[in-house]
Amino acid sequence: MTSDEIRWRAVSDCEGACRRWCAECLRVTALGNGAAPWYASALDASYVAATAARVLARRDDHDWGSVMMLVSACQQIATGSAARWRRIDAPRLGDCAASAEACAAACAALLRALMPASRRTEEHPIVDVERACTSAGAAA
Repeated sequence: MTSDEIRWRAVSDCEGACRRWCAECLRVTALGNGAAPWYASALDASYVAATAARVLARRDDHDWGSVMMLVSACQQIATGSAARWRRIDAPRLGDCAASAEACAAACAALLRALMPASRRTEEHPIVDVERACTSAGAAA
């Protein structure tokens, strides 16, 4: 597979994962009520995921640096949301947390595909999703 094909696949995978996470967040908010402690964060997450998916779908209309910043923000929010939702005793959040983890992993893969290794510094960190989710869950 060429590097262009790898990048295209990473963009496509990330867009799809963001769309699935958004759909799952909307599903759980439709089933819950506004008083649930996780409701606002799931609703906010749906907006983040939907925005990332839309921008990725229209990536040629945007500066790649801006796209990468949005994907990085989506990844970080997905990672944090998944860890937080895993700590809450709400069975319906399990699928939402799994979807967030998948989205975070797809965002990380896209960032790795787009960002040359020489630029992966503390200024532009790529979160190790599995390690971050595991350590956040262990801290609870």
